[in-house]
Amino acid sequence: MTTTPVRRRNFKPTATGLWITAFLLGVAAVATSPFWTLLLIRKPGAVPLPKAVAVLPFQGPIDPEARALLEHLRETIVVRIAESRELAAIPLEQLRPFERDQRDLRAVGSAAGADLLVTGTVTPAGNRLILQLYLVAASLPSAPSWMNRYDLPRSGVPSSREQEIADEIIHAARAALR
Repeated sequence: MTTTPVRRRNFKPTATGLWITAFLLGVAAVATSPFWTLLLIRKPGAVPLPKAVAVLPFQGPIDPEARALLEHLRETIVVRIAESRELAAIPLEQLRPFERDQRDLRAVGSAAGADLLVTGTVTPAGNRLILQLYLVAASLPSAPSWMNRYDLPRSGVPSSREQEIADEIIHAARAALR
């Protein structure tokens, strides 16, 4: 039995064929890019984007040592918010322009891209700090949805207490968004 050889045509790519191939590969690469998933219209029943929470600096007449203590507490709150699934934390660096002037919380919330704001006042009382925290909706800052008062030692706040405060804020934020 003899086989007849198959005649193969010599394939010579043309410029037009190369352009079409490159175009199709480019379209495929862009279509599968994660960038486009951000621009897609959300379908009903899709998982909603997390609501953003900004933790503003606490206001009050305090010394630099107490300021550092409260800044650490603020960082702990931001980290705990970032760890939650339902909420997104606005980075502290993004809030630096608003450290001095927080009179118009609606403007601060809008400029920072926050849905909720955590703000507070600090009052020194001997070797203690009285911290009054508020959770307000950026769209309606005149009516706090949650507030609590904390009596903190000036010498340092235990990390368990910091996490407890942060968890209370997260719980209140979840309730405010329902």
